[in-house]
Amino acid sequence: MISIDHIEEFRQTELPIVIYGADLVGKAMYNACKSLGIKVECFCDDSIWKIELSGTPIVFGLDVVEPAKLRDRFSDAHFLVSSTYINDIIGHLESLGFDKWYDCSLLRGFDCWADQYTDSWGKRTLLGAFVDFTVNACLLSHEGYLNKDKLFVRCVDLVITEKCSLKCRDCSNLMQYYLKPKNYSLEDTLRSIDLLCEQVDEIYEMRVIGGEPFMNKDTHLIIERLAREEKIKRIVIYTNGTIPLRREQISSFVHDKIMFLLTDYSQSSALITRQKSTSKIDQLEAQLKENGIDYDRKPVGGWVDCATIDHYERTPEENQKVFDYCCAKNNVTLMAGDSKLYNCPFAANGYTLGAFPSEIANEGIGDIIDISEKDDDIKNKIHDFVYRKDFVSACDYCAGREYEKPEIVPAVQTLVPLKYKKYV
Repeated sequence: MISIDHIEEFRQTELPIVIYGADLVGKAMYNACKSLGIKVECFCDDSIWKIELSGTPIVFGLDVVEPAKLRDRFSDAHFLVSSTYINDIIGHLESLGFDKWYDCSLLRGFDCWADQYTDSWGKRTLLGAFVDFTVNACLLSHEGYLNKDKLFVRCVDLVITEKCSLKCRDCSNLMQYYLKPKNYSLEDTLRSIDLLCEQVDEIYEMRVIGGEPFMNKDTHLIIERLAREEKIKRIVIYTNGTIPLRREQISSFVHDKIMFLLTDYSQSSALITRQKSTSKIDQLEAQLKENGIDYDRKPVGGWVDCATIDHYERTPEENQKVFDYCCAKNNVTLMAGDSKLYNCPFAANGYTLGAFPSEIANEGIGDIIDISEKDDDIKNKIHDFVYRKDFVSACDYCAGREYEKPEIVPAVQTLVPLKYKKYV
C-alpha cells in the first residue's frame, strides 16, 4: 500500500514515474499525481491495439510505451499499477527486471475528476459514476491480490445455458459444437451462486452469459438472486437481442446493479435473418428504455479466429505466450450446471464438451476448481486460481485470442453443429 513516505519519495526521486495502464484508472492516477506534485514520465500499456489506435500513442501529452520497449527506455523506474489485472502487470515487470511497483491505493478517497463528472446540482453524472465504479474495482482488485485473507474477484462469467438463438460458426464460447445443448436448471444455478458467494468477499461484476441467456426461461429468477446478493456489486447480461423480455418478468431486471449489453447482429452481412433480428433488438431496447434499465447497444464486431478446437502440441513456453497475450485469460467462468470454476469460457465449454482429455485438468494450479468440494483450503485455492500467472492446459487446444490478431467476419452461421474430437 502507498504511504505518505512513498508520496514524498515519488516527489523527490530521480527515477522516472511510469503509470502502467492507460485507460480510465491510469488517467485518474495521472490526475492524482499531478495534484500531489508527482511528475509522471509516461504511460505503459499491454494492449497494442490501444497504443496504435490513434497512430500517435499519447495520453495527456505523454507517450504510451509497450512493455517490451520499457528496457530500451529505462534502466529502472517506479511503476504505479493502474489496472485491475495487477497480477499480469507484476509478472510482466518482473520478467523485464523491474521490481519497484506500487498498487493504486494512491487513488483511495481521491476524487480525480470532480468538476468534470458532477453536474450543476452537485450530483454525479453517469460517466462520473462509471469512473467511480472502475476506480473502486481497481482498488479492490489490488487489495484482493495483496491480501489473501480477503478474496476479491474482478468479474465472473456465469454460464446458465448451452443454447443460443444463433449458431455462429466462429463463436469463441464454442456454442457451435453442442449437439444437444441444454439449459442449466434453476436449482443447480442457484446452488453454484451460493457456493461461490460463500467463499468470496466480493465480486465486482457478474456477467451472465450463454449461449443466449434468454434461452433459459428462468433467467429472470437467476437475476433476482444475483441482485439480492450484497457481495455482487454489478450484473451485466450479455445478449444478442433476439429475444425480447416477457412483460410479466420485466420487473426482475429493474435494479441499479443491472446492465444489459446488447450485441447488435442485425447489420452483419453474414446473418440471413437481419430484418427479423433488427425488429427484435429494437423491441428489447425499447423495453429497457421504457423501464429505465441501464444498457449499451453495440454492433457485432471484433471477432478473431479463435474457435477452432485442436491439439497444437506446443511447448510450455509457447503456451505461456498464448496465455500472456490472451484477451480472455481473466474471464473466470462459473458453469452453473456443475459448480466448477474455469479460467475462461473456452476452457469451460471445452471441458463440458469433452473436447480436452480429462486428465490434463489437474496439471499445475489446475484448469478447474470444484467449489462444491469440502475443502478447508478452498478459499486460498480460488485466490491462486483467480490471480494465476501460468497458462492452463486448455491453452494447448486453443488457437489464441491475442488483441492484435486479425479480425474475421462475425456471425457466419452454421446449419449443423461443428464436429470435433471428443475424448471419453
